[in-house]
Amino acid sequence: MFNEGQKLFDDHTLIALTIMIAESNPEEKDMMISVIVNCIT
Repeated sequence: MFNEGQKLFDDHTLIALTIMIAESNPEEKDMMISVIVNCIT
């Protein structure tokens, strides 16, 4: 994730977000993904 050549998030943040989605309740996955996509766009 880069914006004008600079990282938006460090690697540890991306790992934490990925784990959070993977471990979330299946009914909440779509909501979790939407929140993260809204934060990075």
